[in-house]
Amino acid sequence: MSSSENLASVVDNTFIYCYSSSEPKQMTLPENTKIKSITANSTTTIILTELNELIRLEPSFGETLPNNVFFSKFKGSDKLFQFNFTHFVKEILKLKYIPKIKEIFSIYNIIILQLENDEYILMEIIDENNVTGLYIKDNFKIFATCPLSQRFIAINKNNKFKCWQIKIVKQKRCIKSVCINEKAQKIIDKLLIEKGIKILTCGGDFSVIVTNDNKMYFEGPNTYNSQSGIQTEEFEYTYLKTPFEEMSEIKQVKCGYYHTIVLLNNGKVFATGYNILKQCGQNSADDSQTFLEFKLPIGLQVKEIGCNSRGTYFTTINTDKVYFVGEVFEDKKDEQFGDVTAHCFNLQYSTNLKFNTVVAGGWHYIVYHKNLKESKSLIYFKNNLQSLTTTNSNFIDIYLFFNE
Repeated sequence: MSSSENLASVVDNTFIYCYSSSEPKQMTLPENTKIKSITANSTTTIILTELNELIRLEPSFGETLPNNVFFSKFKGSDKLFQFNFTHFVKEILKLKYIPKIKEIFSIYNIIILQLENDEYILMEIIDENNVTGLYIKDNFKIFATCPLSQRFIAINKNNKFKCWQIKIVKQKRCIKSVCINEKAQKIIDKLLIEKGIKILTCGGDFSVIVTNDNKMYFEGPNTYNSQSGIQTEEFEYTYLKTPFEEMSEIKQVKCGYYHTIVLLNNGKVFATGYNILKQCGQNSADDSQTFLEFKLPIGLQVKEIGCNSRGTYFTTINTDKVYFVGEVFEDKKDEQFGDVTAHCFNLQYSTNLKFNTVVAGGWHYIVYHKNLKESKSLIYFKNNLQSLTTTNSNFIDIYLFFNE
């Protein structure tokens, strides 16, 4: 925990919005609005409140945006509206009860609602009066999202691989499950049964699997070498021997539209694919033909990675800094970051405002404070910490470290 965190008082209805190369802007929702979670897809930001409400904010696609995109929207524009979730559930999904939303995600223009019973609702908001949706009575142990992907891929608790995407049926858009061909299904079943899948993620037109033995498998057309040379038919996952397979366990994999970033447990980062804005960490606009190490500043410890369409960000351990490389901040590079330059954003935004979460959209970022609820076991442990470490001696041999 940084010393500055003691100065921070979290504002529940405030977030930071970053779009294009403009300065990040502090945004405030209506008074008494408490943010539970935020997600973002192509141009849209969706906010889940503690009252189970959904608020959608979206600039008109293609318009010339002011520095503060939402400023005019809070002045009465129809581009800000509070989504009527109750009406949607009863009239569109025909459910007899109103489920409590646990978490929200999004891909392309699909909003994914994870319910408290761990079932899911997929929906697309075309406009305030035109919403399509699908209620999925299934529990997923792992699923893939990406702001600009057009597919929602998941593995349920029965180890079955599932996929949904938007299709045009009788000139109307609707969310439909995808039928996987027999060859692809055999490959997936083999990975699930013989290897075990621990990570599943997707980019614009491809997806990635990491198995329990630290091997990577790709499927898709390999646009701009996003799959490090592997090109396959849909869902026919093919093994790629990576330079880090035996180096360290893979901790995270994130994808932009056409690039893939990997964070290892040893702190190293590797990237492949589209590098037009240096989002893969190479000081050249050429695509990365294979996974190359993203040279990080000496001493920097990466906590999490993330991507938007043509950008990459890094949160750090034991600091309040987030580093953005590529899109959104391509014209605001103010700090050397290995072989490239990056924009450094301080989560301790001011003396009385502290954030801890970054969300990537297609072409924008949202930064806010997410209330991370502790488990009952951890709360009990912390409450009884003093008695646990009390001894009759002046010395103890128990050391405890916490990362907030």
